[in-house]
Amino acid sequence: MIALSCFAGVFLVLWRATLTFFPPLMRGVRSGVGRLARWLRGSSRLGPLFGRLETWRSYLPLVAAVLAVLIARRRFRWAAYLAITSLGGALLNQSLKFHYLRQRPDLSAAVLDAMGYSFPSGHAMSGTIILGALAYLAARSIQDWRSKSAAFAALATLALAIGTSRLYLGVHWASDVGAGFAAGLLWVTATTTGYELFRQYRLGQVDMAQRQAKASA
Repeated sequence: MIALSCFAGVFLVLWRATLTFFPPLMRGVRSGVGRLARWLRGSSRLGPLFGRLETWRSYLPLVAAVLAVLIARRRFRWAAYLAITSLGGALLNQSLKFHYLRQRPDLSAAVLDAMGYSFPSGHAMSGTIILGALAYLAARSIQDWRSKSAAFAALATLALAIGTSRLYLGVHWASDVGAGFAAGLLWVTATTTGYELFRQYRLGQVDMAQRQAKASA
């Protein structure tokens, strides 16, 4: 009972502190980001670029938070993998959009407004890329296969929900979302395969060096 009471007390204290300090902190962060966004939109040079990359802005807090955790844990290669996969995916999505130049459906019937070209869906593609990269990192960091499978299922479900929501909102054609899923899957597969090849090569070098050291000892 004493231990449970202590844990309950700690929980209540942390909860109260979070309720007290977290909302003002988040309001300050949102205010600063909002001012920066307005400045970027008003810039004659940066405004159009910001508008085209606005889809990826919604994923920026997630990627930034995971990068901060990875860097704090000194997982620099994982952080580089996530950064390259995310940034490369954003550039690839914009390249595909400007190659096909497909207009969106009639937005007068859509639930919300949307910017930029339609094909492929930026939300479907970015969700597949970022959540796919996080699934790979989860597989590397989680040992239990039951927990791994749960993480895979949760992230895949979230990516599917993000993509299909674009159809519900009326801002994309079905082919836009399908192409976003396919292109995102191809990109995250390519970067993950490249990282795995690099990792296996380094492991082979370390193993060879250890064998040579044993042989010369």
